[in-house]
Amino acid sequence: MEVQHHKHTHHKKWTQYIWDFFMLFLAITLGFVVENTREHYVEHKRMKKYLVNVLQDVKSNIRQIDSLLSQNKTMLIQYDSLLSELLKHPAQLDRYSYAKKIFPVFMRLFKNRKETFEQMIMTGSLRYLENDNVLNGIVDYNRFADLTEWRAMENERKIALEQNYPEIYQNFDASCLMLDIPGKKPESGHTDIISGNEAMTFCNNMSKAFVSRIRFMRLSYETYQQLRTQSLHFAKLLEDYLN
Repeated sequence: MEVQHHKHTHHKKWTQYIWDFFMLFLAITLGFVVENTREHYVEHKRMKKYLVNVLQDVKSNIRQIDSLLSQNKTMLIQYDSLLSELLKHPAQLDRYSYAKKIFPVFMRLFKNRKETFEQMIMTGSLRYLENDNVLNGIVDYNRFADLTEWRAMENERKIALEQNYPEIYQNFDASCLMLDIPGKKPESGHTDIISGNEAMTFCNNMSKAFVSRIRFMRLSYETYQQLRTQSLHFAKLLEDYLN
């Protein structure tokens, strides 16, 4: 008669279960640490690349500001000279000679270059920037640069287009206004002589327009100087951090 033998199941000790759990926990933890370290390394490299691009944006802004400061300085000198002539209230004057000095009218304003900063915001990369000085520097710089752009667009540009230029245009006849056409050259020997009350009215109206225009240009000039100083300081901060 055949006798069946029961197989005996080997039971692990409770310490073995604890050890297995510990090894599994350790493997998961190490995997998490490795992945987190790798992600941190990748984001650190990406952050450095972002900051290099931010530095290039700031340097681009500095070049733009330098150009605007040079242009505005030249225009302010010219406008101050014209205003001094107008305030003398000559009994007779040639409007066409004034038109040749004023036209064509053009205006360049500051535009903050911040493509990299906006990309960092959209991707959430700023949270990986561990240096508080650099992080605060980026935020503060772009806040002031945006304010400078807003002042230029909403103050200088708006006042110039809606108030100053219309006041200037209405004091000239068609032959003078044609000089505001790009590429239009003055007509040789052409004059537009006015005198008496007409000359007085012209001087008064043009003086008011230039006083307002000069005022807002000076405000922009001072703001550009402040932004240039802040741009240089921020660029130095970035260069020191990257090096």
